[in-house]
Amino acid sequence: MDQEPQSIILFPTTEILASTHRMRRYIKLIDLYEKHECLWNQFSKDFFNFELRNKIWSEIAEQMKKNSSPDTWKCILHSLRYNVEIERLREQEASFYNMRVELAPKLVYAEKFKFLKRMYMGGHATMKVPFADQRWVMGKS
Repeated sequence: MDQEPQSIILFPTTEILASTHRMRRYIKLIDLYEKHECLWNQFSKDFFNFELRNKIWSEIAEQMKKNSSPDTWKCILHSLRYNVEIERLREQEASFYNMRVELAPKLVYAEKFKFLKRMYMGGHATMKVPFADQRWVMGKS
């Protein structure tokens, strides 16, 4: 008498659903942020155009949640960037000291911030060095 294997149906818990929804929101926020180079690239011609930046943050806030504050989304975005940077520094420290430590699982959204490396590594095609006048940089008149 052979019994057929019973299939197990797993229902996601509220916690898993909330976490998944949160991750999707984070990824959407990072994608919107990446599209507006003046928010993150200090070499962008509009980086110091605060009126434009405020307008863009208002648009991002509206896309994320109707009638929400841009400051909320700025704070979330900066927290995400901070977490990714801390993770990178921990990995770097472990590598430097040849430590075999158990690092926390990689942040799901960390890969989405790779676009920032272009700015930090000098690989951005439109990047120009501001204040190239050596007399100004060196403080000479």
